[in-house]
Amino acid sequence: MSDGERKVLVIPGDRTAETDLMRLLLPLLVPFRCGAELATGGYGVTAVVEHRRFDLVAVGFPIEEPPLTALLKSMRWKESACRRTPLMVVASRDRREQADEYVNRGVNRVISRDATDWEIDSALRDLLAVEPRVRYTTLVKIELPHGRRTEYTMAQLDNLSTSGMLIRGHGDVEVGSPMPFEMPLSGDPTPIRGLAEVVRPTTREREGLVGFAARFVRIDGDGADRLERFVRQRMVDPGCGQV
Repeated sequence: MSDGERKVLVIPGDRTAETDLMRLLLPLLVPFRCGAELATGGYGVTAVVEHRRFDLVAVGFPIEEPPLTALLKSMRWKESACRRTPLMVVASRDRREQADEYVNRGVNRVISRDATDWEIDSALRDLLAVEPRVRYTTLVKIELPHGRRTEYTMAQLDNLSTSGMLIRGHGDVEVGSPMPFEMPLSGDPTPIRGLAEVVRPTTREREGLVGFAARFVRIDGDGADRLERFVRQRMVDPGCGQV
């Protein structure tokens, strides 16, 4: 993990779930500039959370070594480096009710393994204190690579935050692709222009649409200020401004 990155510790409930939990969380952590570390070694993880500070700890549930109660004891110990670190439990559907019993007993949030990307993203934003997304549907002018050249096209925006956006369609675009964009804001005569980067594809199974998520790399002029005002307004009045 590089300097300036948020640090996330991922603790799988069991070895068979290691790959699944990392696969679930890693793409969703990219827009938040998070580096994820996978914890292994059973009870050794209690020493990790006591002596190293993380911005978020995500735990698969059920977990046997260490039991969740032991992990909570180490994390919330008064001298622990992770005493104030948010703890998110990712529970299997049949154990969700059991996991919910730990909320306000050291656990900050419980989500299901089959939660939608929107639900997981919302949880991450809350726990990492990141600006929330808002629903906003409009047509965005974007430039995408096409063979050896790039082409401008119109794409449908599904939702938006001050750090990025979710686009419907173009599900075959390559992760990491730079994407110049021009986006109208309802009630604002001047569109937002800048550069975004594709960070992950979406799937119909998880989010109900095929498309991709992009983070803003650069927003020109006063666009960032206007975008922030627009997002905050829609948080107050979510029904306004469909284009």
